[in-house]
This record gives sequence, structure tokens and C-alpha cells, in this order.
Amino acid sequence: MEKTNKKEDDVKDIGTQKEVVSKLIESSALTKDFYLMMILSSIIVCLGLLLNNMVIVIGGMLVTPFLSPLLMLSLACVLSDFKIIKRSLFVILKSAGVIVATSFVATLLVPRADVDSSLIYRLVDINLSYFYVSLAAGFAAGYVWARPKLSSVLPGVAISVALLPPLVSFAISLTFFDMSLVVGTIRSFAMNMMGIILSATFVFALLGFYRVKGHVQKEIKQEDGINNN
Repeated sequence: MEKTNKKEDDVKDIGTQKEVVSKLIESSALTKDFYLMMILSSIIVCLGLLLNNMVIVIGGMLVTPFLSPLLMLSLACVLSDFKIIKRSLFVILKSAGVIVATSFVATLLVPRADVDSSLIYRLVDINLSYFYVSLAAGFAAGYVWARPKLSSVLPGVAISVALLPPLVSFAISLTFFDMSLVVGTIRSFAMNMMGIILSATFVFALLGFYRVKGHVQKEIKQEDGINNN
């Protein structure tokens, strides 16, 4: 009886994981909606940084879909599937390009007299402790995605991850011609991204997502087929 219950629980868990990865694949696909939300969130965060308004920055962080591709990369690492890893990296690079280009243009349109860059410089003033924050944020992001019943806390996770501000700050720093700021923003973004991917990969591995590899491959093939049509 105990073996039967354990098997039923296992099957139920795999079913939930299939739903989770299907949603993750869909949310990380390069669709028109994905691009639109990426552009809008970049503009919001960019304006918030330029106006030294953290509330506006947080608003932009809440609507960005940039977390999904990173979690997809973490899942791909757990599955040890090079094609999915390559696909995820492509989505991340393309998303980053959209963010940087959008933020660069938005910065040029804002009158320099209205700019207060103090918040930007504070964001890139980082140390090793911030890496620990990114590890915790990545763990939270992976766990919340894996447990749909916790979806109500996703907005909080989106804020804690803080992926967008460093990347937007990079675009802004290019218009300032400040190389020290450019280096600082790259370091900040790389640290955040690395911490998130590492800890999310650990979560997905711990929860046994490697068992749905076949389902993930099938879903991605279908999703890519739809987007190419």
C-alpha cells in the first residue's frame, strides 16, 4: 500500500512538473508579447534610474519577463541538453540586446538637466555579499516556479532578483562615456545572473526535474514550430 501511494505521489509530482516546464517554455519564448513587455519594462526602469526614483524602478522590475529565460537555462543545465542550453542562451542574449538598445535610446531622449545618476552609481557599488543575495533570489525564483501554489509571491521574487537595473545601467553608462560605470554594471549583472542560474539549477535538480526531459524536448519543439510559422 505504501509503495502504491509513493508511486501515485511521484506520478502526480511529475504531472505538476510538466505543467511548470510548459509554462516556463511558453513564458520564455520570443513572442511579440515578450518583446513588448521587455521594451516597456526597460523604459520604465531606465526612467526610474535617470530620475533617481526607486519606486519607478521597482514597477519596471515587476513587469519584465527577463527572469524566465534564465530559469529556462537553469532547467536546461539540469537536463544536460546542449540544444536547450544553446536555445536559452540565445534568448538571454537577444533579450539583453533589446534591453540595452531600448535603454540607450530612452536615455538619449531624456533631458540631461533632469538626470540624477546617484541611484545608478549606488546600484553598481557591490561586493561579495550581493552575490549571496543573488543566490538566495535564484533559489526563491526556482522554488516558486516549481510550486505553482506559491505564484502569489512571484512579484516579490521579481523584485529581489534585480536583473534589469544593472543591464539598463550599462546602457545608460554608455551614454555617459564613463568606463568605470560600464565595468561596474557588467560586473553587477554578471554576478546577479550567475548567482540566480546556479541556485535555480540546484533547486530544479533537487526537485527532480530531470525526469521530464522528454516532455521538455517535445514542448520546445512544438513552441519553436509555432513561432516559426
